[in-house]
Amino acid sequence: MEENVRSKHLLNVDQKVSVVMLVFAIVLYLYIIPTEVEEGTLSSMVSLQPSFMPKLMSLCLAVLSILLFITSAKHKNCPEERKDHQSYSLKRTAICIGLLFSYAYLIEILGYIISTIVAVAVLLYFFGTKNRIELIVIPIGLTLLLYWFFRGVMEVLLPEGFIFTG
Repeated sequence: MEENVRSKHLLNVDQKVSVVMLVFAIVLYLYIIPTEVEEGTLSSMVSLQPSFMPKLMSLCLAVLSILLFITSAKHKNCPEERKDHQSYSLKRTAICIGLLFSYAYLIEILGYIISTIVAVAVLLYFFGTKNRIELIVIPIGLTLLLYWFFRGVMEVLLPEGFIFTG
């Protein structure tokens, strides 16, 4: 009985991780980015400063950390179910990391467009998407949208792959 009451007051693993990630996002936004990212000398309303994307990512990290904290507080599992879920999640995480390393390797060979389409399709299938139309449309659409954003809007050069460059 005393242990059950005590466990209600302690943070679960997801809540602890979310607190650490929130603190990291705050430190990143308030200290690391301002001290490590040099701002551009030309100040313009049209151009983005070099710190824009890191600050945006740290804000996204903070929001996701808060959401994780809230959702993990609502959904507490029993210890046995949680242990099975953690080992299953660890295997999926390891496989996903392996797939992402493979993507990073293949992007230099095949280029951004082909390797991203393949990687997104494989990840969608791995996470349970069985609909063939979704496995074709989502990877192609997402890849082209990201390509347009990085090439057209941000003017970032993406890898073409040495197979297709000659």
